[in-house]
Amino acid sequence: MNYGGFSWKRLLGITAAKQKIGRAVGIPWSRSGRQRKFGSMLGCFIPIIIALLIGLIVSVSSAEEGPLLPSQRAGIRMYTPDGTLTREYIQ
Repeated sequence: MNYGGFSWKRLLGITAAKQKIGRAVGIPWSRSGRQRKFGSMLGCFIPIIIALLIGLIVSVSSAEEGPLLPSQRAGIRMYTPDGTLTREYIQ
């Protein structure tokens, strides 16, 4: 690798062409540039991914509980659509 010396790629214009393509497309041509760009994008999505995973875990755990038994429904009153009391569980 040359450190500031002669470069045949610069002489032929390959470096400038790669830079123009990278700017036009929005994705850097170099490996480190691509890693930097996608790494910063991933950093923005980490809080969103964590929130979605927590929501998924909470929804799955609440779905596994199932219906309440009458002994678990202490103090619950159940009414019909016309407003009359049908059941009352008191402990």
